[in-house]
Amino acid sequence: MACEHFSAGEFPLCRAVRGLMHPSLSEMGAYCTSDDPVSCALYRQYESKKEKVPLGTAAVLTASAP
Repeated sequence: MACEHFSAGEFPLCRAVRGLMHPSLSEMGAYCTSDDPVSCALYRQYESKKEKVPLGTAAVLTASAP
């Protein structure tokens, strides 16, 4: 099942982030549309704090992802 924070469409967005965060194609395949979105650093950060991840933090988290 796709991630609940993923907004598919012409311009896909991650709604777990405060601001406009467009996941890359590899991120969408690995996290957003996978059966295991919990492996996404943004998903885990959002769920642990129950608030949207700041855009600067999101950039750091996605840059350090494998």
